[in-house]
Amino acid sequence: MSSIKKNILIQRTDRLGDAILSYYLIATLKKQLPKATLYVLASPVNHAFFNTLTSIKAVFVADIKHNTIQNEKELIHQFHQANIDTVIHLYDEAHLAKLTKQAKIPTRIGFGNKLATKPYYTHHHHIDWEDLTRHQVEIQHQLLSSLGITDPLDAFITLKPSDFKPIAKTIEIKKDKALVCICNETGGSNIGYPKEALTQLISWLLGQFQVLVIGQNKQPYLNTFKTHPNFIDLIGKTTVAQLRDIINNCDFYIGPDTGPTHLAGLLQIPTLFLSPLKINPPGRWGSFSPIQLILRADDSWYQKDPKQRLQLATDFISADSLIEAFKSLVAKHKNNDTLNFNDLRVYHKAHTLRYIYHKEAIKHMPKQLNQFELKRHLQSPFKTLNLFNIKAFIHFCLSKNPTHILGLPYWAKLVLKVYYGVYLALPSPKLDLKTSDTF
Repeated sequence: MSSIKKNILIQRTDRLGDAILSYYLIATLKKQLPKATLYVLASPVNHAFFNTLTSIKAVFVADIKHNTIQNEKELIHQFHQANIDTVIHLYDEAHLAKLTKQAKIPTRIGFGNKLATKPYYTHHHHIDWEDLTRHQVEIQHQLLSSLGITDPLDAFITLKPSDFKPIAKTIEIKKDKALVCICNETGGSNIGYPKEALTQLISWLLGQFQVLVIGQNKQPYLNTFKTHPNFIDLIGKTTVAQLRDIINNCDFYIGPDTGPTHLAGLLQIPTLFLSPLKINPPGRWGSFSPIQLILRADDSWYQKDPKQRLQLATDFISADSLIEAFKSLVAKHKNNDTLNFNDLRVYHKAHTLRYIYHKEAIKHMPKQLNQFELKRHLQSPFKTLNLFNIKAFIHFCLSKNPTHILGLPYWAKLVLKVYYGVYLALPSPKLDLKTSDTF
């Protein structure tokens, strides 16, 4: 892009976790366009995070109800006052794209997948959302090519004290043992640890660590620990800025795929990361902590009744397995067993992709899967496929919940697509490999 952009608006008007992951784009803009002034259009849920960043001059908050922006005129006036010349849409919704066109912002960058939003953008990028090997921050980074930023994503983006604005009131925590921070809530798109197993893990932790719990909603099952001297309950008692400082002061972090977990990743805190659902895999939403363990067994429950899947998705987790996983995390930290950015992305993908190979396609199995010794690639037990055993083959595939099924004859691909798409109303696994699918 030939003209230099001076006032750039980043639109991210959804949840806290999404806002935190947008920091990678913000940091890249600040590095690549140091003279630009950055603004954010946020939501009432996530604006507090953006307000903690020194790189953001001002945060505008969209009051959205039923896909209608209630404070539209006020926002347009604020955009004009700030002389916004570029907007990057990270949340692809028509009412937001329309708003920035009505504000006559000259350069409007966004995703080009939706017919409802594409006409409002001056620059749009088509994204293959089914490619689970691309992380959300990598997808967002693609949008920056419209500003002439074509360098790969910086592998060393972290949050440092200099990136924070000072806060008026801090929460002091007296540490006399290593501190473990636990968050077991999500914004609604994922699920947390089973309560019984987590309770037993906390009981074990309290014998040798301090345990601090965070979140928004009270958790009655934790009441049994309230009088323990090593237990600190800060649920519902922190601002986002205070939460940032608290997590930064912790030695270990335990949580599911949620906002505070991604904050721990940016702060480089060793993390035990729960990612049980196929729809939100680590390949797309994984933590960027360099020391981490992913807990995931998304093939052990998928064949069950769909109505029970959310309840069954964490059945593989027991108290003993959680304790052993945490011990492994501590050992990794003690041995400084860190993953660089490339190895971390392979680790994410290895916990995301699962291949079923039919016949000779086994020869093309991505070798990187073996790097972490994960048994997520299976050879089909059927030597040949025909009309008599195709149903049994489909049921085998359903029981293993693969992301890819390779080596099928053309007619079997058609049957599989029809069965998944028409009969089950589910997206079918990919039936061919692309470069990104093989790491």
